[in-house]
Amino acid sequence: MSLYDDASIILTPNAYKASKLYSLKPTDGTADFNVVRATTATRVNEDGLIESVGVNVPRLDYSGGVCPSILVEPQATNLLLRSQEFNNASWLKTSVTVTANAVTSPDGTTTADTITESATTSVHQLKQNIALTAVNHTWSLFVKPNGRKNVILWSDTASKGTAFDLNAGTITSETSSVGKITALTNGWFKISTTILGTGGVNVSLYFINDSGNASYLGDGVSGVYVWGAQLELGSYATSYIPTTSSTVTRNEDVISKTGISSLINSEEGTLFVEMAALSNSGTFRQILFHDNAFNKRIALRYMPTSNQINASLVNGTPQADFTYILNNALDFNKIAFKYKQNDFALWVNGVEVGADTSGSIFSANTLQNIDFNYLGSYLLYAKVKQLQVNTRALTDTELTALTTL
Repeated sequence: MSLYDDASIILTPNAYKASKLYSLKPTDGTADFNVVRATTATRVNEDGLIESVGVNVPRLDYSGGVCPSILVEPQATNLLLRSQEFNNASWLKTSVTVTANAVTSPDGTTTADTITESATTSVHQLKQNIALTAVNHTWSLFVKPNGRKNVILWSDTASKGTAFDLNAGTITSETSSVGKITALTNGWFKISTTILGTGGVNVSLYFINDSGNASYLGDGVSGVYVWGAQLELGSYATSYIPTTSSTVTRNEDVISKTGISSLINSEEGTLFVEMAALSNSGTFRQILFHDNAFNKRIALRYMPTSNQINASLVNGTPQADFTYILNNALDFNKIAFKYKQNDFALWVNGVEVGADTSGSIFSANTLQNIDFNYLGSYLLYAKVKQLQVNTRALTDTELTALTTL
């Protein structure tokens, strides 16, 4: 959480006095930052439930626990049909039965289905036929054990997927894929597998017995609860996108603020962000402070190299540039960039990791805008807990306190 108030993103004039000048508000349509997303989207709310928010409303997401963050995601399309209707003919069943709307789902409504294995010797499978091209796809599902604890998310024709233990909340095996399991409220998990590179024609959920076999004699009563199926292009699962009879696209989140030269001291200051990348995507993703022409700017960014961050100041020409390898960019890291005439430094998680004592700084009122992108490119895709603008270059003691995890 912020040291200053409960806002997930704030601009404050110094490191030790609360002044909530601009913030992203979580539930209504107003925000001092401009948030553009032409579609509705989902978040995990403070009660741990998945809920939808409106067009252009920022998402204060609590999926990491009691401390929220602003969720900034790329555009994604759920390619699966009937994402909550597993009794529908879009879902093919082998030796399983479906009881629709049987239990409370991760969004708090009674819309989760029960999948029960039949008392036959067979595979026990739920699948949807869909063509996968030879690029990464991520197949995700919300599940809860109901007598059957071991399941696999799989693509039959690609012969790739991930196995999970729903009692332990662990991944038990992977085949040419990258899995993830995240605990939610009330015994639910979100599980996913990124199917790497190979094309296919279906995605499946298989039950596995205690001996590790996919084909076995079912007992007619064991199974799992399921809700919220999603298949999307990309190397990680994004927030849930409900579908019915057609695919659905959620637009990307684009965040900016203009006309704030009075709040950013262009002649000296400290920029601070606490954030976690959504993936090591091999692309630039950044927060940019800049003039209207973009040739005078400060950037805090994730680099294409995995776990690498960069902070730079360009005053017509480059004046300071620091690159650093994080232990894990997917974890929350506290990053601060100090700038002043002939005095620049990058601090990460309580440690100074770069310093430069030569460089010219901007004239007064140069920096006027904040964008979570650069001219529509290099969009930041991350979870952001804090963003602070301090109007002076903080001391080493202050920077240690500010950035220590």
